[in-house]
Amino acid sequence: AAESSYEAAVTTAVAAMIYKAAATTAAAAMIYEAITAAESRYTRAELRHFRMARSEC
Repeated sequence: AAESSYEAAVTTAVAAMIYKAAATTAAAAMIYEAITAAESRYTRAELRHFRMARSEC
């Protein structure tokens, strides 16, 4: 009985580690996507501004 409860505890701990790693990876991916989207939006706005400034000359 002690062995099976130990196995269950180890399995739960491993599952928790995997879940935590997956959640961390998902969060990192979401953050990266948000940063990339913000960067591309900023770059697009900058390019538009640059084109407008050039056409004024």
